[in-house]
Amino acid sequence: MKTLPITILAIAIFLTACSQPPPKAQDLLVQMQKISNQNNGEGFLEIIDLSVSDFYEKDGGYYAILDVKMQYLISKSNHIKRLKEKNGGSMLNDMKIDMLSAQLGNFEKGEIKEMKGEHVRLIKSENGWIIDL
Repeated sequence: MKTLPITILAIAIFLTACSQPPPKAQDLLVQMQKISNQNNGEGFLEIIDLSVSDFYEKDGGYYAILDVKMQYLISKSNHIKRLKEKNGGSMLNDMKIDMLSAQLGNFEKGEIKEMKGEHVRLIKSENGWIIDL
């Protein structure tokens, strides 16, 4: 008789865990593209492939390890030129753009960049899993 409550508890834990499936790579790809567009402007880069190599929990958070493949849609020089036209004009804005330019490194239109083992924190929301940046 004592095994019945333990069995019921184990089933309840299993069903709870199954009710929150991990996010799909395609969902994360869409979110990563949206974040890139917000941070860099549309037409900067396109995420052409994203795979999830693992999920893990740490310090009360849920994380995914991603491999991301991106293609630049514009060269660095054209991107900086576009930023200066849009946000430039003041010395402070030009300094910020110059600092960003130094951080970006060099790239040309059509160049592919791969990032392996990127760790992103995920949050379960009413609308599903979202990336927490």
